[in-house]
Amino acid sequence: MRSAVLIALAGLSGCVLSPTDDGTVTSRIDPLTMTGYASAAGARVQIRAWNHDRADWDVVREVRSGNTGIGRDVQIFGWNANNLLLGDRYWYGGTAACPTGSGMSLIEVRELRGTTWSPLATFDAAGRACLEAKLADGVDFVAAGNACRTGDELVLFAPQQCTAVAASDPTPPRVVLRATDDDRVWEVTDGDLVGPFAEVSNRPLRLRVDAFDAQGVSLAQADYEREIRCRLASGATYTVREVGRIYAPPVGSTAGISAGAAIDTTRASIQGYCGSNTVAGVVIRVAGGRGDNARGTVRTTPGMTFTVTY
Repeated sequence: MRSAVLIALAGLSGCVLSPTDDGTVTSRIDPLTMTGYASAAGARVQIRAWNHDRADWDVVREVRSGNTGIGRDVQIFGWNANNLLLGDRYWYGGTAACPTGSGMSLIEVRELRGTTWSPLATFDAAGRACLEAKLADGVDFVAAGNACRTGDELVLFAPQQCTAVAASDPTPPRVVLRATDDDRVWEVTDGDLVGPFAEVSNRPLRLRVDAFDAQGVSLAQADYEREIRCRLASGATYTVREVGRIYAPPVGSTAGISAGAAIDTTRASIQGYCGSNTVAGVVIRVAGGRGDNARGTVRTTPGMTFTVTY
C-alpha cells in the first residue's frame, strides 16, 4: 500500500507527527492520542483504520484543524485526536484472550481538500529524527517534512497482553459505540451524555460496539430497531419493523481483554424485507452500547438514531 515513487513526488501539505510509523503502543486496549498538521485552517481530518474482518477501511474519528498556523514559508494548522479506542477488528492477530506475538494495526489519516480526500504524510522513527534535526537547523516545517517523510500510512504494533481476571472487578469496562457512512463518523462512549441523530443519503450505515477491560471482558452488545420503508410500484409505501441485537462474544465464552460486534446496513442487506418491492429507506434506532467485564460489572453508552434514504 506504500509507494516510494508517490512519496518522492508528492509535496507535504499535512502530516501525522504522533505516533510514528512502525511504532509499538502500550496496549491494544489503551486509547491512542494522534497529532499532526493539516494544510488549511478548519480542515476536516479523518482517521481511518483497516478493518481486518471486512478487508476495507472504517472511519473511526474525525476532527478539525485549528485556526492558528505555524511555518515561516508555508502555514500549516494543527489537529489532534484524543482517547481513540480501536476494537479487535482493527488489530490483526489480536483477537485471542492472550495473543501470542504482536497485534498489528494499519491506520491512515486524510484531509479533505476541496472534494478530494488526501492522505497525510507519516514519519517512522528515523524520519521523525530527521525532521527534528532539520527544524533545529532552521529549515521551515514544510520543507523539512518534505525531506524527511517516509510514508502516508501508519503501521502500529501492540505487544502480547494476557488477561488476568481479578477475583472482583467493580470498575466497568470502557465502551465505544461507533457508526460510519464511510464519509462521516459518529461516536459515543461511556462518558457522553447525549447520543447523536443523523441523516444519511444513499450510503451504507456501519454500526460497531466495542468493550475494553484489562481484567477481561465477557460481553459487548448493542440493541437496535430498524424501520424499513418499502415502496410499491404504485408509489405507496409501507414499513417493516425489525428488532435486533449485535453481541460478542457469546455469554459464557472465555473472556478476552476486548470484545466487539458489528453490523452493516446496506440497501442489499435489507432488500429481503421488501421482497420484490423497492427499498426506500430505513430508520435505525440504537438503544446504546453495553459492555460487561469478566466479573459482570456493566457499562452502557447513550444511543444513536439514523435516517437513511435511498
